[in-house]
Amino acid sequence: MKKKEKIVMGILGICVMFLCFQIGRYAANVFTKVDAAPETTEETVTLSPLEERITSGEWEVKAYCTCEKCTGKKLENPVGAMGVLLVNGYSVAAPSDIPYASVLHIDGYGDVVVQDRIPSKVENENKNSLCIYFSNHSEAVEFGKKTTAVSLVKTGY
Repeated sequence: MKKKEKIVMGILGICVMFLCFQIGRYAANVFTKVDAAPETTEETVTLSPLEERITSGEWEVKAYCTCEKCTGKKLENPVGAMGVLLVNGYSVAAPSDIPYASVLHIDGYGDVVVQDRIPSKVENENKNSLCIYFSNHSEAVEFGKKTTAVSLVKTGY
């Protein structure tokens, strides 16, 4: 063998040894690795003060319309304190600490949007009180008064 051939054979030998070493390391990792249980991370859910206030305790949910029996005076246009026309069965009057346009979920009823305010007298008596707007008195009477859980779907402004 010539000198150049010996050098090439030596380099090839080193490369083969290096490859065998790498394959051995890989095989050792693959075949001896014990599958560990996946790490579990417990996620702590922190409620905002508003969410905590809404979800803590039962709510008294009533119905109202624009008639004199419900509001104390006959209202021609059903415009809420937010300044928008109220929507039958969807608009709700809420305490002043719940922002306008907040979406609330009333258990057993569905989602409603805060577009009006409950009277301060009612708010002073019961902070957990909501009033759903209905376009006529018979619907409001039919709904009546319920005690149920309420949750915050989306905070308004």
